[in-house]
Amino acid sequence: MVPLLKNTKYTGIVTHCSEGSFVFQYNNETYPFTLFNILYTQEGATEACSRLMGTSTIEIEIDLLAPSNEAYVFIRDELLQQTLIQEKHARIKIANPEYTYYTQLQEAQVRDVSGELELIDQGREFDRTRAQQFFGIQFLGLFLALVFFIVRKIIKKVI
Repeated sequence: MVPLLKNTKYTGIVTHCSEGSFVFQYNNETYPFTLFNILYTQEGATEACSRLMGTSTIEIEIDLLAPSNEAYVFIRDELLQQTLIQEKHARIKIANPEYTYYTQLQEAQVRDVSGELELIDQGREFDRTRAQQFFGIQFLGLFLALVFFIVRKIIKKVI
């Protein structure tokens, strides 16, 4: 089996798909893949397979930072990961701006009111907003303790 190069698009067919993983055939060689950098809902995995099996050809591209068995998938020039995120069947797995299509996926990601999707893989990306809120509250607490300490010192000097 000849390895596929990263950051190169390959056109081929999907011969099998199950739970979001698929077998890609290129030049009579088969390669097992999963969609890179997304976590699916159960419906998302089913929808991904339906789209992969429902088209005559697909294009794949392996990100420079991706494992060799994970790829971006294009169906009729549309990024499948982006489509699944827009339809709320998936979300970004790892928030890394260095990934080739991260900006497209980030723009597509719109969360529902609860902010959570019931995902097959329950791994979570680093949520910068929650971390900022947590550290903001800690900083506020320390600031208030410092102000209290200073005010107490001043009151003791006056009395």
